Amino acid sequence: MNSLKQMQGKQVCLIPTGNLVHRWSDKFITAEIIKVSRVFVTVKVHDLKTEKFRINGVNSITVNADGNAGYLVYETEQEVLDHHEAIVLRRQIQHQAEYKLDDVNITNLRKVLELLS
Repeated sequence: MNSLKQMQGKQVCLIPTGNLVHRWSDKFITAEIIKVSRVFVTVKVHDLKTEKFRINGVNSITVNADGNAGYLVYETEQEVLDHHEAIVLRRQIQHQAEYKLDDVNITNLRKVLELLS
């Protein structure tokens, strides 16, 4: 994944985080990154309005410094699909670990831990 600076001028996909999840569910928004500075990124959403967000991490932006509403930024729709699949797989692995590993012997438990490490 490229940094926000490397995505400048490109179309990206934004996945809502924090309080925006309630508004957008699991949908993503397409936008264009107009400008990236040290602290803020300017994004043009749906070719309509330009919004300024605070950079919160490698591919994370927030509406303002006080809230948790923001977006994860991905370059392609495939990265968004991979993100959603990774969430599902993590939940399945957690479920399996919680309910299915009770009867597994110590040798196999060590192998599972090694795979996860």
